[in-house]
Parts: sequence; C-alpha cells; structure tokens
Amino acid sequence: MGKVVEGGDGVSTTACPLCGRHFVCGMEAGQESCWCMERPALPLEAGEGGACLCPDCFDRLISERAAPAA
Repeated sequence: MGKVVEGGDGVSTTACPLCGRHFVCGMEAGQESCWCMERPALPLEAGEGGACLCPDCFDRLISERAAPAA
C-alpha cells in the first residue's frame, strides 16, 4: 500500500507510488468501497501488487496493458 497521510479535512489520502500524487483510497480511508472497484481489473506483472495507484496511473496502466503489442 502507499503511504497514508491524514489531510487537514480529516480524510486520509494515499500517495501513488508511481507519480507521488495524493488521492483517496476508499479502503485505506475506512470506507466500504473505493473508486477502483468500478474500474476493470488491472492485470499485474511479476513483482507488482500491494500498492494503491492514483486514478490517473491506474487508468494509464489499464490502457497500456489492454493495447495490442506492436
């Protein structure tokens, strides 16, 4: 998981390990669901996993991995 930080508004945010952007992970913030649950599953590469990504990085990886190899 990424580094969790509590913001000034009391909402916990997570730092994306790819870009460093802070975002709200619903699970880490103690919510019942998260924005990522509405996205397609992200196929993991060997050695990946365990870290939450921000929506932009998550969507970029989904697009890259769904694109046919050139």
